[in-house]
Amino acid sequence: MVQAERNFAVFAHAYQPVRTVSLPDSSLLEVVPAVNDQIQDECYKPVLGNPEPLPRGLIFSFYAPLREWMRRSHPFEFARIRANIQAMPEREYTVLGDPFIHTILPLLPKEDQDMLIRTGRAAFTADFGFEQKGLWLPETAVSYETLESVRNNGYEFVALRASQLISPERNPMFVRLANGHEMAVFHFDT
Repeated sequence: MVQAERNFAVFAHAYQPVRTVSLPDSSLLEVVPAVNDQIQDECYKPVLGNPEPLPRGLIFSFYAPLREWMRRSHPFEFARIRANIQAMPEREYTVLGDPFIHTILPLLPKEDQDMLIRTGRAAFTADFGFEQKGLWLPETAVSYETLESVRNNGYEFVALRASQLISPERNPMFVRLANGHEMAVFHFDT
C-alpha cells in the first residue's frame, strides 16, 4: 500500500502593535517601550533573528508596523531577520504578505481594501526585495470581495481557519471568485 506524503506547517502571525503612547504624569505608560523590547527579546528575536536557518515548515506573516518599529529600535536584529528571510528557500511562499495596516478588510470599501493590500505589498517588497505569494488577512476576516482584491493584487493564496470553511477536506482548497479566477486557501486548525 502506498501512503500519501504528509507535510506539516506551522502558521505564525508576527503582529504586535507598537506601544509608543506617552501621556504626561503617567507612570503606567512610561513602561510601554520596555514592553515592546521584552516582546522583541522573548518572541521575535529567538525565532526570526536566530543565526540558524528558520525552521522548515514555518509559514509566517510579519506586519509593516512591527517591521518599521524593529528597523528603528533594533536595527541589528532587523538586519539579521532580513538576511534570514532572504536566505529561505521558497521564501515567496513561506513569508506571507499583509495589508499595510491591521484592519478588518471586509468592513472597508473595495477601493480601500485594494489600496491597503497594494501598499502592504509594496512595503514588504521594499523591506525584503521579493514579492510574496500568500497573504495573511487581519483577524482572518474575509469576504468574496476581499479575496478578489487579494487576487487582483497578485497574491495566489490566503491562510484561513478551518472553521471558516464549509467543508475543509482538502488543503489547499480553491474558492471560485465572481470574475472566474480561483484563490487558493490554506487552512489551519486553531
